[in-house]
Amino acid sequence: MQSKIEKRVLKLLRLAGNNPSPEEAERALLKAQELMAKYHLDMVPGEEDDGDIVREYAYWSGNICYYHQQLGQIISENFRTKGFVSRRKSDGKRAITFLGERIDARISAAVYNDVLKILNKYLGEMRKRDKERRASGHYSKARAKIERDSFVLGFLDGIDKALAAQVQENKWELMVVPSDEVNKAYLSLHLKWKRTEFRTADQEKYQEGYRKGKKYRTKKLLGE
Repeated sequence: MQSKIEKRVLKLLRLAGNNPSPEEAERALLKAQELMAKYHLDMVPGEEDDGDIVREYAYWSGNICYYHQQLGQIISENFRTKGFVSRRKSDGKRAITFLGERIDARISAAVYNDVLKILNKYLGEMRKRDKERRASGHYSKARAKIERDSFVLGFLDGIDKALAAQVQENKWELMVVPSDEVNKAYLSLHLKWKRTEFRTADQEKYQEGYRKGKKYRTKKLLGE
């Protein structure tokens, strides 16, 4: 059964997903974080959330790239969950997984999938241009990959900075920290997944991605 806050966030993401403008979809991320933070700030103990610690799978595939994991870390650090890679019991596929209180885990998974859809849209546009440029004979696959990877790293850094800035501005630091119960459950898994730092080889594409990711930094979102 969905809670009121979960329904609001999912509706927000659904409306953003139906909008053809990536910019409108991007604004949904900060709004989702705002709703989650205010929910925990105003919540009366025992209200809405049952406190159960659950796993929610956001993305599953036989091929999980570095940026799938990196995005999972960014979302988990800003939405009160712990992110890691695990295997789904249903089919054994590797999945980006969020461990947290039921509402937080579901919101993290929904937000993750929404942001990944936006990123894939940008990458799809880049691959289309790359194909056209390679057809001219003056562009290599290796160069195209370097540019895409640099764009992705910039995009993720931009999102990370935007979410961190909103947390700091609104003094939500304690609102995005997982509960003690979630931390204990995560430690019991004995995982060693840490954030990995990557170097960019194309500063121009990195900055392009960074600017697009940091568009999340808006004062008023979706007219509210």
